[in-house]
Amino acid sequence: MKEVLKEVKKVEYLEYIDSITKELSLMGNDGGELGFRVSGSSGEWNVSRRIKEEMLRIGLTDVRTDEFPVHSWEFLSGRLVLQGTGREETFVMSSFCGIKGTAPEGVTAEIIDVGSGTKTDYIGKSVAGKIVLFTIDILDDFWHSLPVYQAELRGAVGCVLTYKGNRYGTRDDALNSFDSQCKYGLPVGNISRKDAAALRTMLAEGPVTATLKLDIKVDLNGKSSNVYGIIPGKNKDKYVMLGGHMDGYFHSYQDDLLGVGTVLGIAKAVLQSGYQPEHSMIIMSHGSEEYGVTESRYDWCIGSWYSINKLRPDWQGKIKAFLNIDAVRPGTPVYVVNATQELHEFFGEIFENITVPADCWPGGQRLAGINGPWSDDYNYAVGGVPAVICGRGPADWSYRNYHTQFDDYTIFESEKGIMQFVLENYTELALKLDECILPPFSFKNVTDQLTATFEDLPVAQASAEIDELKQVAAATGEVAAAVYSKIVTYNKAYRDAIAVGTPADRLDGTHDALMSAYKLIQRDLMKLSPWDDVVFAHECIGGNILALEKAQADAETAEMDNAFAGLRDVDLFRVALDFDPEVFSWLMSLQDPSRDDLYWGTGKVHPMIRADLLLNDIEKSRQEHDYGAIVQRLGETLSEEISLYKKTIRDETAVLTKLKSILEAVSFE
Repeated sequence: MKEVLKEVKKVEYLEYIDSITKELSLMGNDGGELGFRVSGSSGEWNVSRRIKEEMLRIGLTDVRTDEFPVHSWEFLSGRLVLQGTGREETFVMSSFCGIKGTAPEGVTAEIIDVGSGTKTDYIGKSVAGKIVLFTIDILDDFWHSLPVYQAELRGAVGCVLTYKGNRYGTRDDALNSFDSQCKYGLPVGNISRKDAAALRTMLAEGPVTATLKLDIKVDLNGKSSNVYGIIPGKNKDKYVMLGGHMDGYFHSYQDDLLGVGTVLGIAKAVLQSGYQPEHSMIIMSHGSEEYGVTESRYDWCIGSWYSINKLRPDWQGKIKAFLNIDAVRPGTPVYVVNATQELHEFFGEIFENITVPADCWPGGQRLAGINGPWSDDYNYAVGGVPAVICGRGPADWSYRNYHTQFDDYTIFESEKGIMQFVLENYTELALKLDECILPPFSFKNVTDQLTATFEDLPVAQASAEIDELKQVAAATGEVAAAVYSKIVTYNKAYRDAIAVGTPADRLDGTHDALMSAYKLIQRDLMKLSPWDDVVFAHECIGGNILALEKAQADAETAEMDNAFAGLRDVDLFRVALDFDPEVFSWLMSLQDPSRDDLYWGTGKVHPMIRADLLLNDIEKSRQEHDYGAIVQRLGETLSEEISLYKKTIRDETAVLTKLKSILEAVSFE
């Protein structure tokens, strides 16, 4: 291992990473003026072929291109041509994955400013046959899929979107792009904040006619790819995996070709050093991370979903961990290590002996929970592969440049210190995992965190169920602690055997049992909130109960404004309150927990309350000043949610009971 760590310190590897990343980032869609290479586009395939070529060149074996079906989206250009009182303007536009283009002549109509695009913004405005302009903060307001469908329902023929707020695309001249999650209906273009201000000035002077032109190719029968190669290890059927994603918006140097370049650099250093790892190393470049399917709530991280679920399901249970490098952001105050809870003991011990450069991360390092579905590591985690990603977090650079045309190769000069540490740190983490014959899982971290959630959730409503869960969690935690102690002992013995060249028992049965325990937790205990936070199954339901109780108490005193405000914290009620019922109903259909076609969202969403039905009943009673009926209706909903809460906690207890049985049966012989 020491020879590899010495190798990656050489300046040639940082130079190599910069060179290959710059070359890849300058590739884009054929004929595209802004770059772009997402989901089956010519730009993504250009990069995919070049990465495969590079993997072969540096000496990886078994190099493969795994294809999978996607809705290919290829952006070539966008223009907004405006004619107002005495003047004309033409603005360059970007767009959002999954949005359809226009005919070459574009869509021409009067343009109307509809604020944030909620239903109240349309009061007194007729937009049938017109183009609408709306302005949102995509973090503090809502995703653009909602106002786009709202505009379609009101008869608009196109949308122009611009951003506000202080977290995304904050440069005045920035264009932005994201996945859309939209219905495949209206053409939607994005303009910069500067151009939006000019447009509003024109609108203040009088009517403005707009021509919206988007040159976009969509192929609902497209193909994307993942590209990977292998560094053969002594144990060829067990792996450590490093990866990034090759698709991206504009030139997307930092997000995430810099990750791809870094894992290629690590692979090159391992091969150049002559070191043979204990386990084979997979070097992966994912496609379709940013987007992959139209009209889906879960339209991103499609390449990694296909990889672990459809293309390489045999990897489940065989990969020690997936170390993902994705959008390491310059300027973050703390080096955050996001890892599944089961690995926190292992990584905690490692980082006690690692000094993070103070000039790169003045706040040091912090070990946090799983990053969630915002990167490819999530698909592997819920597919039974432990996952870690480092270096993400809030930063001025990402607020200004992330997913804009300013994510380009000019960043590298100021990021050399950061990337040198990332290069060395990921190499060390991979090699330390490689020296573990058993996955270093501390399942007690999970049982402790599960129990701790009830400190902020209702207890009296399900006291018997919670008491039983806590008892089983405590007993499971004790068994888990004993198992982890043995894992540490056996891993140390394995490292000692490596040091003296003595073969050691692979403990395949023990390894497989621990992996099955991990997969059980990730599959059945860990779920998603309606807003994609990773939570335990009962947490959102418990939060709903607290919000419903408060709303009921406000209704009892006829404080209906407060009651409605409180209901915003229940499931998707914010959508039902801000948009037409059809918008809410459509979004509910996209997050229906009974569906089996939600990609990484399948089986992860709890049954949500039908806010439209409840709010209709409340509004009717409110108009009749029948507050008793409102209290009763809220009480009925609360009762149903308490029943679901109890059932969910009982289900979690059953999972813990099964986990305890698996751990008790683990043999170290």
